[in-house]
Amino acid sequence: MKYFLSYLAGVFSTLAVGALIAYSNGDTGPDKELVFVPFVEKALDQIDSWKVADFKSLMTEEGFSQQPEQQWIAMLEQTKKLGQMTSHEAPELVNWTHFNSFNGSDKTEAIYTTVVQYENRKLAVKLTLIHKDGVTKVHGIRFDDA
Repeated sequence: MKYFLSYLAGVFSTLAVGALIAYSNGDTGPDKELVFVPFVEKALDQIDSWKVADFKSLMTEEGFSQQPEQQWIAMLEQTKKLGQMTSHEAPELVNWTHFNSFNGSDKTEAIYTTVVQYENRKLAVKLTLIHKDGVTKVHGIRFDDA
């Protein structure tokens, strides 16, 4: 009987920890359609300016600091040759994860992609977003041929 009670206590503990982990990474956080999609739409318009200040205002500090500002300037000078955005597809959610305060952080990470037609080329744009404390920022951006 003593071993059986110990066994039950172990099973219960395992289930409780599993439930807490599942809850902590559960499908909560901001409404994707109300928060992320409008942000991506706005971000695409700001990206289209090809100005470092616009990129910096959109991005997390960590995301922007992944490369020196001079590299951002050089990259934007190159991509400015794409011309203005003429259209883009609806942003598509690729992946998202919400971490609540149980994990020590209440934030949501989401990845969206869209195909953007510029005057001189069509590109697939991938945005990694962070939503924390009611603010959404771009943590990473990637341009690929579409």
